[in-house]
Amino acid sequence: MKTLYYLIGMPGVGKSYYSELLAKHLSIEWIDLDQHIEKIKGDSISNIINTKGEEFFRIYEAIALRSVSSDNGLDLISTGGGTPCFCDNISHMIDNGQVIYLNALPEYLIQMYRKYDLSRPLAIGKNLEDYVRTTYLKRHTFYSMAHHIIDVSKGQESVIKELRNVIEIANDLNK
Repeated sequence: MKTLYYLIGMPGVGKSYYSELLAKHLSIEWIDLDQHIEKIKGDSISNIINTKGEEFFRIYEAIALRSVSSDNGLDLISTGGGTPCFCDNISHMIDNGQVIYLNALPEYLIQMYRKYDLSRPLAIGKNLEDYVRTTYLKRHTFYSMAHHIIDVSKGQESVIKELRNVIEIANDLNK
């Protein structure tokens, strides 16, 4: 039986980055949920939220998550930062695969936002430090429900090694 993996965590933690690296290292099929939504809608997440509202986006995101979760060709889905926190998405992911939380404390995330000049639609017009700390506190409860938690502040090599171990162990158990 094939296991589906979900990468969750705060915006800027590297879900898309690590998914792409992992897919290359393990020759697995993956999808970035935000990119998938943008492709289907023909619009950016920022513009969807700005024109239709966050509630519309979250409902659409939940539908998209369930749709890609049923794609038997996929091995890995990297989610948007808020995906696990709305529409009972975390329960759906837990019930349908292995959920991996890429964790980073707010201080680390703030550094990443500044280093890579990251902007997020829900952070526009807000104090960066306050936004990151508040959002982390709200979402951490959902994220912590994951089957596995990996600290990204340990560095790329450590994160890749832990991700590979999680996938290898889960695959061995499913044989």
